[in-house]
Amino acid sequence: MAGKKNPREWGSIRKQPTRSARFQASYVGPDLRRHFAPITFDSKMMAERWLNKEKDRIDRCAASDEGLSSWKPPEVITEEIKAEAVSVADYARR
Repeated sequence: MAGKKNPREWGSIRKQPTRSARFQASYVGPDLRRHFAPITFDSKMMAERWLNKEKDRIDRCAASDEGLSSWKPPEVITEEIKAEAVSVADYARR
């Protein structure tokens, strides 16, 4: 595929412009907004793995009874996970 910079079918990965060799993954979701991975990745392969998992998650939501209304962007999922986290002090009290 001469001249094609990104032959990937879905999503995009770019190398960070800093000196570190980190990769940033993103995709356009069902809400037509670009969503970025909550972290940067050490390798391009890890970023591709994240994109594949996100694509699978969207496909599962689309196939469910609720349809794409059950889909949540990665930012929302990250915030929900942080909200569910229990501090060591709370755990010790329990």
